Amino acid sequence: MNISQIWDLCLQFEYDEENLVNDLDNFLKQYYHAKILDCACGSGFATIDLIKKGYNITCSDGSEDMIEEFLKKAQQKNVKVKKPLELKWSKLSDTFQNEFDIIMCRGGSIPYACAWNTLRENGIENIEKSLQNFYIALKLGGQLYIDIANDQPEVTNYAPVEVGGKSLEASEIVLIDKKTRKRTWKPTVVLDGKVHTSERYSYYLTDLELRNLLYQVGFTKVEEIFIPSEYYTVFLATK
Repeated sequence: MNISQIWDLCLQFEYDEENLVNDLDNFLKQYYHAKILDCACGSGFATIDLIKKGYNITCSDGSEDMIEEFLKKAQQKNVKVKKPLELKWSKLSDTFQNEFDIIMCRGGSIPYACAWNTLRENGIENIEKSLQNFYIALKLGGQLYIDIANDQPEVTNYAPVEVGGKSLEASEIVLIDKKTRKRTWKPTVVLDGKVHTSERYSYYLTDLELRNLLYQVGFTKVEEIFIPSEYYTVFLATK
């Protein structure tokens, strides 16, 4: 089982997908005819259902494995989609300038701008560069929907569930080194008795740092908004 599959299974515990889709739909209704970019589409969790509802969403991700999982999930849900673009955030403005009304960067993804398999140097600069690219890709007056992980307990053990007739258990270990700014995520998934583990890294980014970076790259308004089914803290930044 690769990381994209483990990631997708962990989402089953962190979110109620049906409620999340409904809450995102309620938020996005005011932008129903807008051009939207999901720049961290991953396996398509929630996004595929929003496309099914008729939203004009362009999808991209930096991981080929995630894109493959996205296409597989769309086929399972019988939703016709375009293949997501394999696109790094730091290169987003090479493809899009003043293009979108809404850009969504969900799932606590932004701290991974400078990490995944390992934490690279210049972490905060890489995150800032990604935010600059989001800004450039938005139309004037466009908005960035972005979320960030709160400080989490070190260990989370989820109650077992059944998915597709199979028993599924999951746990997560989150370790934060505030000195090096390294956040380590260690998920364990047990599917029908078979154990799958992984380890991934991100930059430890605070709410205040994210707010400040958004203003630094040019956003004129940054506000925290409440979306009931979201797992992380959500900010809406206006260009």
